[in-house]
Amino acid sequence: MAERPKRRRVVESDPSAPATAGDRIRWKGFCEIESDPAFFNVMLRDFGVKDVRVQEVVSLDPEMLSFLHRPIYGLIFLFRWREEDADKQEPSCPEGIWFANQTVNNACASVALLNIVNNVPDLDLGDHLEQFKHFTADFTPALRGDAIGNFEFVKTIHNSFARKMDMLNADLQLKNDASSRKKPKAKSSDEDDAGFHFIAFVPIQGKVWKLDGLERQPQSLESIKGDDWVRQVAPEIESRMAQYEEGQIEFAIMSLVREPLADLVTALAENVMSINVLSQRLGQVKPGWEDFLSERTGDGKAAGDETIIGPCEHYQLYAETIDQAEPSPVLQTRLKSDRVTELLTAREELVTAQAGLRASIRDETKAFRTDNERAASRRNDKAGAHTEDSAQLPLQMVEAQNLLQESTITELWMRLAAGYMAHSYAEQVLLLHETRSGLLEDTFHWSFDPSRAIEEGSDEWMINEMFDATDDILNLWEDIKNEHMRALRPPAGTSLTAHLEAIVSGGLSTSSFKEKVSEFLSGLLSAHPAPLLTQLESGKIDGLSPRSTAALKRRAGFV
Repeated sequence: MAERPKRRRVVESDPSAPATAGDRIRWKGFCEIESDPAFFNVMLRDFGVKDVRVQEVVSLDPEMLSFLHRPIYGLIFLFRWREEDADKQEPSCPEGIWFANQTVNNACASVALLNIVNNVPDLDLGDHLEQFKHFTADFTPALRGDAIGNFEFVKTIHNSFARKMDMLNADLQLKNDASSRKKPKAKSSDEDDAGFHFIAFVPIQGKVWKLDGLERQPQSLESIKGDDWVRQVAPEIESRMAQYEEGQIEFAIMSLVREPLADLVTALAENVMSINVLSQRLGQVKPGWEDFLSERTGDGKAAGDETIIGPCEHYQLYAETIDQAEPSPVLQTRLKSDRVTELLTAREELVTAQAGLRASIRDETKAFRTDNERAASRRNDKAGAHTEDSAQLPLQMVEAQNLLQESTITELWMRLAAGYMAHSYAEQVLLLHETRSGLLEDTFHWSFDPSRAIEEGSDEWMINEMFDATDDILNLWEDIKNEHMRALRPPAGTSLTAHLEAIVSGGLSTSSFKEKVSEFLSGLLSAHPAPLLTQLESGKIDGLSPRSTAALKRRAGFV
């Protein structure tokens, strides 16, 4: 009888096994964090910091900087670190500046974030960081760094992004560093082994400060002139970037700004209040003013118009916020007019502006979800997080990788599903000549249904499982579904057949839809990781840059 082959057992030391929560808690180190704004945003939310957002800075060109939301609380700069002249630093940490040294390997991401948020006046840090800031108020920078290294709350959140390979890599680096200190080392101008490092640039007390955790003290760069400190510090950053050879992308810049969503909701509240006040004024000047507008409903909204005239939970707009809104001086001037055309024009301008505000809020809400999805993908040891040297993956790749981890529905899935439904409806009308009432609604009937007892394992049960029944997911699907249904309804004076023929040959063409599906399926296939040894042979391990892979091979003896 042939000997039964032994089954390979995956043990904790297996570098291809995903890191577990227990692995991360027991590990004493800090993992490297890539320069991905999504990771920093999720870290800040988990820390408890309110109303802030990290955005990528794609260029220091003044025109591009103008697109960043204001106020900008700080810049985070990732670069290949080199020691600078200590004489440029302050002799001691000035009073009123919270600055911590980095005393633990790979903690620079958390140190840079804390060096910014702890210097923003009136920022809501959350209970944990607020207590930590108060506790370390009289510490030296070195003691604050030690406190960060021993702060389990911060370390747990930081290391939630740790992969098994990160832990092994960090431990090997620590061991090699300890060994190298025992041996004489020849001087070399080669900086290939210099590590990447996050530092912060922060406006504090009328000056721009460089807060580098690897330097003993903060460095004052210059006094702030005007209200745009970022433009002043840009030459300092550009001088560092100029040190790299052409074609090398060995740096990244991110900004920590006030959360745009809060300001957008406030602006939407003021807009809704202004529309209502103008409508009331129109009612005083010209009762029945709604008749001046074509195809209007009784409340003054256009047929199919999505203009909000009251609280709307979907946009996080509540009655209290609307009541607190104050009329602008421009609105107060316009309200004095008794000319109907002027008042109608003012109202239509507000309606148009509101459409832009709603779109911006949807974009920010989508960015919030995307951050969570990217962070969840990384935390579950799935590929998809870009490193310092790699480009961000296409959206369909990220979505496909999320599919391998869990079966919850995402926006891309919803749009693909709605596209299938739209084409199904068009086929029924154009090819099968189906014209019965309610066909469109029946075609788009697919959704979460909490009202029926469904047999586990059935198609309906699986659909309900895909929807996690949270308000944001359900509301998003309703938005996408209604968006497609509106597009399929013909305008007045146009036949359904002519309308569908036009859109199927245009924006909802079969070829473009097939391309989207093909992209998603390609991303799904590419999301399956290759075996670890195959990745090592290729010189690129999922989640690590080629340089980091090569360094790991050298340290582990794979040459």
